[in-house]
Amino acid sequence: MLWLASIFYNWVSNAKPLMATQGNETRSKVHWLSEHKPLIYTFSPTRTESIRILSNAILGQVQSHQQSVDYAIDYALLDKQQRVIYRATYHHTASATQDNEQQKAKQIIEQRESLSVSSGQSFYINNARFSDATAIALSLRSEGQTIKGVVARVHAKTNVKVEDSMSAWLKYPLSWRARISHYHTLGPNAVSEEEIANAVRYDWNKLAPQGVPGVDFDSDTLYEMLPYNILGNDFPNNPVNQDAFYTDSELSASLKVDTSQDIYFVSEQATQLRLTWYDLEEISPPLVLHPEHTATANLYKLALIKPGMINMSSNRTVVSKWYYQNMQPVTPLHSLYYQIDKGSDVKYSTVPNSDLKFDFRANQTSQVVVKLYNSKGKVIDQFSISITPNLSQFDRIILADTTRAKVSDSQPWYIRDLSKEAAYLRVYSNKQVLVKLQTRQAHFHYQDTLCKPACSVSTGNVTEIPAWYAQKADNDHTMTSQGKTSKVRLFLAPPAPQEKDSFYSSKELIAQLPVSNTALINTPQPYYRVSSEPQTFHFKKLADRHTFKQLQKNLTADQTLIVQRSAPPYVQELKANSTHAAQAADELGVTLYLNHGVDRHWAKQRLFLLKANKTLTLSFNALPQSVVVKTYVASQTDRAIALNYQLKGVFHNNPVRDYSIARKRLLLHPSDFTQAFMLHPTIGRLTPYPHVTVPINADIKQLEQLVIHSDTDIWISIIDEYAQQPKRLNWWLDEDT
Repeated sequence: MLWLASIFYNWVSNAKPLMATQGNETRSKVHWLSEHKPLIYTFSPTRTESIRILSNAILGQVQSHQQSVDYAIDYALLDKQQRVIYRATYHHTASATQDNEQQKAKQIIEQRESLSVSSGQSFYINNARFSDATAIALSLRSEGQTIKGVVARVHAKTNVKVEDSMSAWLKYPLSWRARISHYHTLGPNAVSEEEIANAVRYDWNKLAPQGVPGVDFDSDTLYEMLPYNILGNDFPNNPVNQDAFYTDSELSASLKVDTSQDIYFVSEQATQLRLTWYDLEEISPPLVLHPEHTATANLYKLALIKPGMINMSSNRTVVSKWYYQNMQPVTPLHSLYYQIDKGSDVKYSTVPNSDLKFDFRANQTSQVVVKLYNSKGKVIDQFSISITPNLSQFDRIILADTTRAKVSDSQPWYIRDLSKEAAYLRVYSNKQVLVKLQTRQAHFHYQDTLCKPACSVSTGNVTEIPAWYAQKADNDHTMTSQGKTSKVRLFLAPPAPQEKDSFYSSKELIAQLPVSNTALINTPQPYYRVSSEPQTFHFKKLADRHTFKQLQKNLTADQTLIVQRSAPPYVQELKANSTHAAQAADELGVTLYLNHGVDRHWAKQRLFLLKANKTLTLSFNALPQSVVVKTYVASQTDRAIALNYQLKGVFHNNPVRDYSIARKRLLLHPSDFTQAFMLHPTIGRLTPYPHVTVPINADIKQLEQLVIHSDTDIWISIIDEYAQQPKRLNWWLDEDT
């Protein structure tokens, strides 16, 4: 007994799991595929609707920058006489699962060894291919050096032939019904009525391979019982990794960088890549990047990339994989679209008091019709929208065989204030159009954080709430099974220089906010903007007091000297040609500003005090292009402040190209871009926060009020943007800087 106990202990020790087992794990018996002798599974051709083959690659040591593995499954359909009536190969590209909280690593224990498992892959064989078949034979074709083998399991979809769907639903285990019922009601995991109906009409039975002893499926609870949300792809012999960055003479790619860090990439064609860094704030001009080759083959490094965007382009086909610091792979951004045309439309359920955002892409001029229906199926309203093609240089469709195809730029259209009678809508088109729908409650309070240049700190107690939520089509299962979905890979385009064709003017807020002060503020301008002629309220920072001494004898009474100190009095403004100015300039530890000469980047601005939890209500006679809120706190602090605003007015409810979010709650973090201090001896210090731009889009028919609120005492300047230059009565109304 002691000897048996010792053997058992050693076996358990050698087969230690990769990570702790959880009680809610689903376990499934799998079988190894062979390259020499196929596994054969038999089934009933009359009762089987389709066959599904699920597989996982068993991995050896996978390097961090080699996240994908390739393998193929050869399959043959056999008739009653075991003759081959159909033969084909299905190629897979899988990725190694990561051992972390977000993606629990799967594992398999085989002969006392715990082995890593790749992400699951699957493909379906429709019954049209096996009307005479009674069995399927599977064998492995290895295509990767890191694969130790492949395990598989096979399911057959059979009709339960139950008339009462409730009886079919109730016969499933309670745990299965709870899992299905708890799916999200919106988003990609939503369960539609069609999917539930499909689930209760069919069973997915696991098939046992012939000639393999000891197979027992009684305790095998399948998480794959519903035929959705698991997609397979038949890739070519040399597939392009779906998560890879693909560029050629017509398609470029990009990568956003949020914090200063080293960036890495792997490519066999690195010399063909042109890499350019862009400042998304457009303060600095574009910069050509030159990668450094590392000691690892095909691995390159871009050292200390500042926040911004890296643009990748090439004249020939280049495939690259990108990584942040610590070799964390860049997560690709994909979006799912439905393909509609004359023969197919897409249906969405609607919710009262919701707004809609349609995202269309079309490669030819198309006419789209949106029809709203009530619960009885009667059309209560309809809209016609013209879609014009404009091929994107960045976004692309990833086809089922991993090749990239050009796609039109996204064209958003919005509909506000749906009728309370609307139960669902359908989208029709006379030509092939890609469509995606996002929704939001009309009066939903949007929450976000705002940092300049990037958020590298905690967002505090504010939970970021997206403005829009993707909605799944009611007929998603039908569209997916018919192959009428498209995966579009999204990339950010570099900012294009824009010449300013509008004018800014500060609001007179004395009546609403009687307490005001003057501040000296330096906000960097876009690198391409030509500086205007400096005015008397523009100042430059002097290098030292000797510079002022050289200039003072030529200064007049129109010039003033601003003296900034680190202790009270924090700030003084003196006549530049006075004796007091000369004495103040001789003090130690002071900073001097003078409104004389060129390159004057500091400007006086009038700030008004908005007390905490007080509401500022602004009225408008004319409709501005936007309203900019500049915010400051009268102290040196690193804490974030909350700013709320609400737009009140009359909005269009017909389809429009622009949408204005009526209510926002923003958490503002101190800005590294702007420098400011108050021209006041006891205040002096100011902490600037990012400017908040409230766009006044074409969907606003009439703007009545803008309501601003903060939970902190803040100093603000409100600036209106107009197409034509307004009259300026006071110097501090000039807010072009």
